[in-house]
Amino acid sequence: MIVDAVPFIGTLFDPAATVESVTPQAGQMAAMMRAQYGQPKPTGPATDPGAASMAGSMSNTPAGRTAIARWTRDADPRVSAQVLFEVMTTDMRGELAAVTAPVTLLYAQDDSAMPAERAKAAFEPQYAGVARFSAQMVRGSRHFIMLDQPETFAAAVDAFLAE
Repeated sequence: MIVDAVPFIGTLFDPAATVESVTPQAGQMAAMMRAQYGQPKPTGPATDPGAASMAGSMSNTPAGRTAIARWTRDADPRVSAQVLFEVMTTDMRGELAAVTAPVTLLYAQDDSAMPAERAKAAFEPQYAGVARFSAQMVRGSRHFIMLDQPETFAAAVDAFLAE
């Protein structure tokens, strides 16, 4: 089961993206994140940073945004930066034909972030070549589907595990 992920994230921002074309941006973003290492962190409880925040792009609920803000605050920015860089500069699409296990993709869709047709076009074609592939759009959710639509997420996981 794959949850709101694609084999090459660059195409979510530019359909013609290549590893080479996204590497400079990935490097800049990682450097900005690494620069946070050693900086003072808030010590109080995490609060909802709001819908317009980075966390707001990942969850459409106050509780979800608060959880993401806490995770971000508590994470080591050096590790987060390296993970971000590697995810942005890795293209696994060429490996998908070798996958023989069944693959189920759950992907987020929220009208305020991306219309349903665009979400389907952004996610599903990336898995071309996977022999046993199914996809389920989870409406009313952003990246953290399990925070925004926990019942739908749990039912999808149960169905996948029952196969």
